[in-house]
Amino acid sequence: ISKELRRDAVERYGFGPGRLDDALGKTVEAKMEMHLFEKDDDDAMASLANWLAEREVVSNDLLPKILRQNHYRLFSIVLARLTDLELPHIDAAVNAKDVRIIVALFHAIGVDKANFVSLFLMSRAARNDEQVVNPKELSKALETFDRLKEADSQAMLLSWQQNPADLVERAQMQAPA
Repeated sequence: ISKELRRDAVERYGFGPGRLDDALGKTVEAKMEMHLFEKDDDDAMASLANWLAEREVVSNDLLPKILRQNHYRLFSIVLARLTDLELPHIDAAVNAKDVRIIVALFHAIGVDKANFVSLFLMSRAARNDEQVVNPKELSKALETFDRLKEADSQAMLLSWQQNPADLVERAQMQAPA
């Protein structure tokens, strides 16, 4: 529900702001569970993403909740919306051997370091090939996250929005040693 409607409900019915958000969170989780058998269907997941957007819950805070329920297609669709990139470009970023791409995307949408580690580890399970995270891969991702400045990640995202072929080309390259 909209923020104005939430405020009106608090004023009219007298329950605290957290209570409504908790109820909405439970509803979102229940809705995702209802679509568990459709989790590989892009159309069904796009419809679910629309439902989430209508309730104004699409944010980087939603991504871990999606991944905890193994909704990898929904994760990619929501990440595409958050980054304003097309789904095939997000798929390329998720499957890229070079972790710097997905790190830059997470950084650009405002994922903080505390949430980055779990989000990175869970998102690697969405890859088409090996889903186990090599400790060196995690170390490289953390090093990249620490060194990446917000302005640089924003510039990279803007560049990829304007020229998504560059993102795909980088994603298809071998990861640097």
